[in-house]
Amino acid sequence: MLNLIEADRLPDQPHITPGALDAAIRARGDAGRDLPASRWEVAQDAAGRIVGVVVFASPPGDGAGQILALHCREVHAVAAALIGRALTALGRTRVVEAFAGPPPFNPQSPAGLAVRLRPATRTTLEAAGFSTRHTWHGFHHALKNRPSPTTYPIACVTGRGDPPGWHLELRQVDGSIVCEATVDRAADRTAVLTSMTTHPDHRRRGLGRHLLGQCLNVAAEHDAREMTAWVREPDADSEEDDGGAIQLLAALDFRPGETLRSFRRRP
Repeated sequence: MLNLIEADRLPDQPHITPGALDAAIRARGDAGRDLPASRWEVAQDAAGRIVGVVVFASPPGDGAGQILALHCREVHAVAAALIGRALTALGRTRVVEAFAGPPPFNPQSPAGLAVRLRPATRTTLEAAGFSTRHTWHGFHHALKNRPSPTTYPIACVTGRGDPPGWHLELRQVDGSIVCEATVDRAADRTAVLTSMTTHPDHRRRGLGRHLLGQCLNVAAEHDAREMTAWVREPDADSEEDDGGAIQLLAALDFRPGETLRSFRRRP
């Protein structure tokens, strides 16, 4: 099962260890999403080899059922069988969400299904009545061997242990934070920009670009080869705009990458 799951791992996602997988199976964990114990079901071929696994959970009452993870080596028939099993168990007359959060065996991973890497799973979900709920666009930046010179103002950098990484802050003379960012140290010498915010009173002054440059420097100083970032696409009825975040990333030579999507099926 471990090889099956690892085959779908993105480069910036942590590797799944046998211990983490075993712990998730034993705990039937739900990655902290206030769900009851998860249920694991596998598909096997004629020789008894595991060719697919689905993890799902059913909250009490009328809450939405959750497909937490599904891996099938992108074989349509296996994906259809596993999704069918999950829907039957969860109840076809209730709302069911898929890939709305990280899988229970890898809570540091981002939410969403990698739709380019996993086209069979995406089309099988859609054929079963699921539609896209949220979309995240990935961006990648190849880091230089040596960091660029840092200019004033210099960010305050604090190391983090769980998950490993750094928190960076730009402060005013009085100590108030005007811009901050969080960077995780991920697998395969990849750093992940997990958050960046600028105080509303200090926007459009270039602080975000300045701090992002320092994020790249910190990652390069710690031997990262690449930084990735995920930008959530605003909902159709939202007044939010992701254009500024995308322009900022493009200005510092981030290139578009994978797209992640979560799904919802209504009865």
